[in-house]
Amino acid sequence: MATWVLALSGCADPAEDSPAPTPEEQFTADGVSILEFEAGRIIWRGRMEHAAGDHEGITGRGLTLVRTIPGQDHSPMTVRAPVAKIKFDPAEAWFEDVVIENEEGATLTTRRATYQEKTGTIVAPESVEVRAQGLRFVARSAVVHVAEGQMDLAGPIEGRWIPD
Repeated sequence: MATWVLALSGCADPAEDSPAPTPEEQFTADGVSILEFEAGRIIWRGRMEHAAGDHEGITGRGLTLVRTIPGQDHSPMTVRAPVAKIKFDPAEAWFEDVVIENEEGATLTTRRATYQEKTGTIVAPESVEVRAQGLRFVARSAVVHVAEGQMDLAGPIEGRWIPD
């Protein structure tokens, strides 16, 4: 089981006439740091510019998450999304207008994607654009295997190679 830590650096000061928080919004904060631990090691580290949430998860804007895999030889990946929702147990996430990038600069961009810790995958069910080492192509959908740093693409796939 994973352990999650949220650090709230700037809780919003509600206006006097603000409605009482709903059960889904027990806190609202700016600058939320996110850590997920597994077996005592950080596996996700990130930040959300603004978030609202509770003990079950958070929803917010301006997400950046970095996945690190201790002991693996592939590069960590970074997930960026202007809108995201993270559920803690089981670990799941939903991203809008997401960009997934590895340390070599290869990117996958799509309108929406979902992550499930149980399967270790990020699934982009709609059109994706991939850019890597002079290649630019689009595919019908993609599945990113987080631990392996690999992706499966579904066609048709169309692309272009642009020499450096």
